[in-house]
Amino acid sequence: MDKVKSSSVSPKEYDLIVLEEFNIALRDKFINERQFLALLKQLSRKSNIVVTGRIAP
Repeated sequence: MDKVKSSSVSPKEYDLIVLEEFNIALRDKFINERQFLALLKQLSRKSNIVVTGRIAP
């Protein structure tokens, strides 16, 4: 999650961010869902976000 956070404050903008199998980390509660959603809102101002994985919360 730190890597994703750092990309949100980095001066370099990314057109596309792919979080492969990230839903599994959310499902198993390794990542706080509310914090992740807040981060997604911030990132989506600059980039398209693709989040993959089974059983998304």
